[in-house]
Amino acid sequence: MSVATRLSVCLVLGAALLFAIPAQAVTFQTLYTFTGSDDGGGPTGGLLFENGMLYGTTYSGGEGGKGTIFELDPATGDLTTLYAFTGGEDGANPTTSLISRNGVLYGTTRYGGAGFGTVFALDSDSGDLTTLHTFSGGEDGAQPVATLLFKKGTLFGTAALGGVQSCEDDAGCGVAFSIDLATGGFATLFAFPDDLSDGIYPESSLLLKKGELFGTTDTGGIEDGEQQSGTLFALDPATQALSVLHVFTGLDGQAPVGGLVYKKGQLYGTTEGGGPTSNGTVFQFDVASGTLTTLHAFDGTDGRDPKDALIYRKGKLYGVTLGGGTGCAKNCGTAFELDPATGTLTTLHNFTGGADGEQPWGSLVYVKGAFYGTTVLGADGYGTVFEIKP
Repeated sequence: MSVATRLSVCLVLGAALLFAIPAQAVTFQTLYTFTGSDDGGGPTGGLLFENGMLYGTTYSGGEGGKGTIFELDPATGDLTTLYAFTGGEDGANPTTSLISRNGVLYGTTRYGGAGFGTVFALDSDSGDLTTLHTFSGGEDGAQPVATLLFKKGTLFGTAALGGVQSCEDDAGCGVAFSIDLATGGFATLFAFPDDLSDGIYPESSLLLKKGELFGTTDTGGIEDGEQQSGTLFALDPATQALSVLHVFTGLDGQAPVGGLVYKKGQLYGTTEGGGPTSNGTVFQFDVASGTLTTLHAFDGTDGRDPKDALIYRKGKLYGVTLGGGTGCAKNCGTAFELDPATGTLTTLHNFTGGADGEQPWGSLVYVKGAFYGTTVLGADGYGTVFEIKP
């Protein structure tokens, strides 16, 4: 056999072997199962990765039964409770992801304080918690249920209620706010009006790009004189002027309560309902043209009710759905990957309600080849922390 022939055979065999290698399977691991006791229960927020550790909150449990802040070592699964809320001035029932700056963890509680929620700062080394703002339920807002944003010494956030005292049961229509960390000064940047024109009940986190804050409202917006299903907006923090970029009508989604992610002039987000089968959608919004495209409409078997923000990784979008999937009759939820270029959705995991947990709510975080997240419920009924390696 000639050298050329042998080389040709080797190339053919090498190609055959290359294509015969199966795709690497997705691996799933439960890192921690909450007991609902001192360690907390019901983590509705996503996780923060900082200095080799995962940080998060639980809605309930802890010594006072009002939720916790925890630290988890992903290498060992060891969990440490850093703080247990009392329901007093420190707040109660944190629902969102934490953010970090110079060793300080920042977050919000839905209740506690004066009964309407708080913004807090926790020194992760000392465990000392400082309440930065106590909501009054009036002009400053009530029930901050979205992850905070930090930019140049200022925290930005939303409160789902408060502000203009009307809307449902006169609880208020919601606000966007800022806190100057140097002075402690709190400012209401925008109070959503009760005419519904700008949307009401902002439950999502804010995103700052090119001097504008982008966000969404749970419902509202007006089209053809009728109330619609939520808005996508831009808010100038300097002038406090708000522009409605898109009004959701139901078919293109309903209740966009998850946060937004920005990449190359595109905003990506989810709606917890709406779409052709009312199970929610993933959308893309072109900021320059003002065009919204539905990338995927969930049908139930591939998930339903996505609650929190997507993350963008190497051209793909990753997220979770609270319900749907094929893992259990109760619709235990899914973790998914979506290619925005093709609209192809791949289910990474169908939660079963067993040891792997049930109802993933908060957004995923990516660390060195793995995605980490939480479920609200689990084998013991109080939630889990999990790892997925695609």
